[in-house]
Amino acid sequence: MNQKNYIALAFGEPVEVSLKYSTPLMVTSRSNTPLAMFTTSDGRKLYVPPATADQIQKLALQRGDIFRLTKTKATSGSPNYTVERVSPSPAARLIANAGDFEALDGRETPVRGKNHQTVAGNPSTRLEDALKTAVSAAREAEQHAQSIGYQLRFQPSDIRAMAISVLIGMESRRVA
Repeated sequence: MNQKNYIALAFGEPVEVSLKYSTPLMVTSRSNTPLAMFTTSDGRKLYVPPATADQIQKLALQRGDIFRLTKTKATSGSPNYTVERVSPSPAARLIANAGDFEALDGRETPVRGKNHQTVAGNPSTRLEDALKTAVSAAREAEQHAQSIGYQLRFQPSDIRAMAISVLIGMESRRVA
């Protein structure tokens, strides 16, 4: 299966995109038109007019956040682009809100409850919470990657690194 290395935008067909980098690279098209080139989370390129790039940047997207881009026909004949935030990715929400209950695809995902109690009532530690968050984030990322035809598999060392990052974030919020 040969996948294009860029996103082709069709009129009236919304596309959900997650960026690898929030800042575009300014390039020139074959017809000498200025374009902004973004790199998506899956490594493809997204080419849009500079005004559309400004709209995307105004969303202040973080890595992994998802936005929807729709190309429509304007009365002048040139295309218009509608840009709207969909939501942070499930993995980004889990990491950003470590230590809270987080809704994930309509179901409650207990990361940590009050007084460091899990839903079952067993005491949990911050380390345990961070590891559970990392495992959940990795699972969601793998499922998302599979849904877009990308093979991704986290190793135990990746989970450990994610858990350490989450734990550091939890501790820094606790001190602040």
